[in-house]
Amino acid sequence: MQSILCIVTSVYLCSSSMIFDESTKVSLLHKKAAPDVRLHQSLKSHDIISLNIGGELILTTRRTLTRIPKSTLAIMFKDTWESRLPKDRNGNIFLDCNPILFRHLLDQLQLSDTKQFYPPLEPSQVEPFKRMLRKLGLLKLIVLLEKNIVRINIGGQTFTHHRSTLTQMSNATVHLNSSSSHPRDNDVFIDSDPKLLEHLVEQLRELPMKNTSYLKTPSSKQANSFKKILNDLRVNQRTHSSLNINYNTTWVQNGSTIAGGIGKGEGLSQLNWPESVCVDDDQQTIYISDSDNHRIIEWKFDAYRGRIVAGGNGQGNRVDQLDYPTDVTVSKQNDSLVICDCRNRRVVQWHRQDNTNGHTIIFDIDCFGLAMDNNDDLYVSDLMKNEVRRWKIGDTKGVLVAGGNGEGNQLNQLYLPTAIFLDQNQSIYISDEKNHRVVKWIKYAKEGIVVAGGNDQGENSTQLSYPRGVIVDHFDNVYVADSRNNRVMRWSKDATEGSLVLGGNGQGKQSNQFHYPKGLAFDRQGNIYVADWDNNRVQKFDVNIN
Repeated sequence: MQSILCIVTSVYLCSSSMIFDESTKVSLLHKKAAPDVRLHQSLKSHDIISLNIGGELILTTRRTLTRIPKSTLAIMFKDTWESRLPKDRNGNIFLDCNPILFRHLLDQLQLSDTKQFYPPLEPSQVEPFKRMLRKLGLLKLIVLLEKNIVRINIGGQTFTHHRSTLTQMSNATVHLNSSSSHPRDNDVFIDSDPKLLEHLVEQLRELPMKNTSYLKTPSSKQANSFKKILNDLRVNQRTHSSLNINYNTTWVQNGSTIAGGIGKGEGLSQLNWPESVCVDDDQQTIYISDSDNHRIIEWKFDAYRGRIVAGGNGQGNRVDQLDYPTDVTVSKQNDSLVICDCRNRRVVQWHRQDNTNGHTIIFDIDCFGLAMDNNDDLYVSDLMKNEVRRWKIGDTKGVLVAGGNGEGNQLNQLYLPTAIFLDQNQSIYISDEKNHRVVKWIKYAKEGIVVAGGNDQGENSTQLSYPRGVIVDHFDNVYVADSRNNRVMRWSKDATEGSLVLGGNGQGKQSNQFHYPKGLAFDRQGNIYVADWDNNRVQKFDVNIN
């Protein structure tokens, strides 16, 4: 392994070379070079760059190399400086670096949200990797915390890998809980063949565009075992997130319409009273309960129109119909959608690969809100019985987990429970709509805790008015769609009043207004999605990075 890692670049196309240091980087930012107009016009972020890294040919894109603005690496591959870099006899740009370490860096640069870099697992490679980052102007982004190391015990044999290896894909299948600061707490045990894990990791490092649809099973006989490893490694998929938000986080106040917003209708670019929104980051997709169109519509990120994935065959109770669906969630294990078919008083499942018909999994229930845990157990709110029950596959009655003591405002009662949210501890947050509050029921609790509102209906900071969608971040801050007040409020843990997050500018259809906001959802970056019910649109509000 090469012991000295550096980048040699010729700035003036002379025989002598120099090392890019911080002073060189500054000079490149300010020096007025004679522009190469043809090169400048041809530079595009998706250009494929051919690199000779220490004698090994590596192909990547300009977008990857310029991912970190103002870094030395980005400066080298933008504007006119690329033409001044040294080349080998075949015209490939030459960088005198260890190809293994450079590939390790590229794996992380290929992520769209790269903000930090993990060093190699081999201790002897950490310092060389740091030296390479220093020359590239990336050293300040390195992370050396031990909590980013994952130990996996498979069949009694322990493997150690970087968390970034297992969570780097844009539509990641594999996720691990990153909340613990103690590596031993992160150990994952899988009862399977150790060779299958190594087969998986080798593929994860080489996947085209980090897309897990390219994963291959070693052999047909091992297909079930390989699938089990994938399922076991994503056991914490729903609780894992790159959410980096807290009580001080703010969002851009003018939302962008990402679905609907062109009037009420049944066209594929229109919505009709959307009740909820569900974000599937893995598929770069949102699913919308397009309630009065009696359908679930799938909307790809940045798409101009949606696609019907359930219902859409008129209002009715046939297996291919829905009647005012109010909520939808994704079952990754079964590759299906689970839907509250409200007026048909049933919960139905529609497989994403064959979405022509659904089948009923819970009968005779006045359902409204849905949540799902890591075992695919369902939690469903019942409007008429004023309760929430947990349903395992095949259950005929379900297990009472909240309410069930009649209509009322006592702590052991609910009054029209609608939207629900389940955290990683299986605590349930419930929009107790006609009590104008959100209540939290800890697992096995006999009564709830008021975590938002509960001071009668109103519009001041201690009150809510018909709350609907509810989501919770990793710091137990509660976000609620305060529908009749046309705003989204945040209540921190143990707070006696909430703070305004979005809206609050009166009822309307401007980008900073709502007309009865209903559904709420986060994506992995912490952006908020709002189903703006009577504006027939879904709004996205980006985290304010400033």
